Amino acid sequence: MIFYPTVLPMPLQDGYSLSVKPNILRTTMADGYTRQRLVNQGAPYSLSCTVQLTGSQWREMLAWYKTELVSGTNWFVMPLLNNDYDENEKEVKEITYQYARIQNGALNVSLIQRTDKGTVYKVGMTLDSKRISNQRLLIEVINI
Repeated sequence: MIFYPTVLPMPLQDGYSLSVKPNILRTTMADGYTRQRLVNQGAPYSLSCTVQLTGSQWREMLAWYKTELVSGTNWFVMPLLNNDYDENEKEVKEITYQYARIQNGALNVSLIQRTDKGTVYKVGMTLDSKRISNQRLLIEVINI
């Protein structure tokens, strides 16, 4: 299991957007009516987020992205804003661990500031995200 590096900051909540796209099959019938049905409920959410990084954090993220994520193709686990409701949970947690994958492996990197104190980058990405069903087990794995 690959985890988002703890040395990197969490995504900024400003500009954090979630797109819910259920996996629906739509068919237009010969008589003109349209039939629509749910194919499955396991379709991932699409999530846009931004991370603000220092120069050293950017190098750390790039190394993780290229080696462990194999240029963004692998799924990883990271804490994200909750995008799902579970009737078994007594309270809705704002941040939960979720599976995530960078869509098309695409990172959008902008130089925000460069001073003698250092460089600051803004890294934007769109993630596919899926809920991890057993949060308690995952937390035990993380704490080992």
